[in-house]
Amino acid sequence: EMVPKKLREVTKGFDQAGWRIPLPGTFGNEISRVLGGGVVPGSLVLVGGDPGVGKSTLMLQLASIVSEGSEDHGSSPVVYVSGEESIEQIANRADRMSIKSKDLYLYSSTDIEDILDKIQPLSPKALVVDSIQTVYLSAFAGSAGNQVQGQGMHICLVKFC
Repeated sequence: EMVPKKLREVTKGFDQAGWRIPLPGTFGNEISRVLGGGVVPGSLVLVGGDPGVGKSTLMLQLASIVSEGSEDHGSSPVVYVSGEESIEQIANRADRMSIKSKDLYLYSSTDIEDILDKIQPLSPKALVVDSIQTVYLSAFAGSAGNQVQGQGMHICLVKFC
């Protein structure tokens, strides 16, 4: 039978720092601070802002940091998916930023089923979708980014993570 429990009973003996994805370096520390202590596996982080402010650049840099891991955790696959740019355009941005992560994968698609099908064999530590309004589920009517598609996308991403 479920009953309310005190917070300290729930967290007793639980190392919360150990279940966050480490983000080393100055940039990683700043992102961790903004996210309240780091990236929690299974979480969904939505980054918004005006066009041209650097959201894609920020997310590519974050994807690189997560894929490189830390001293305690080795590198892991991370997939950066774009519905707006080709993988060559993303690679060009990565080159300008001197990103050389060996486990950073790039993919260009707007079909969420296709994306999930292609990334499953990689078993990625993280998935970055740029931009979420460009992807769609074929099972739902309407174009990418509309209210019905948005509701379906939320459910799909929560199940996936």
